[in-house]
Amino acid sequence: MIRAKVYKNRNNDVYAFKIKEHGDPIVCAAVSLLSLNTINSVDKFTQQVFTHSIDNGGFLTFECKSDTVDKEAALLLNSLLLGLVGIEESYPMDIKLTVKHNKTQ
Repeated sequence: MIRAKVYKNRNNDVYAFKIKEHGDPIVCAAVSLLSLNTINSVDKFTQQVFTHSIDNGGFLTFECKSDTVDKEAALLLNSLLLGLVGIEESYPMDIKLTVKHNKTQ
């Protein structure tokens, strides 16, 4: 089962996410495509400073250097959350999504 955690800031914008483990190949491909496209889009279309890491073992992380997110990056990251919610609604046995309001939870 894919496990995704999304972290929101005090403005209710996504500023970080972690995705780990593999699942059904179709669901895994959808989550991978969505998350990697989000990272690439934030990099290409915004000025947001962030870090990320990816490994072949099914672990991906993304975090803005500050929990303050610029307008364009917020739109892209909140769109990621919308997509993950849709995938979880369609494939609840294959992905577990958790939304937290800070990194200490």
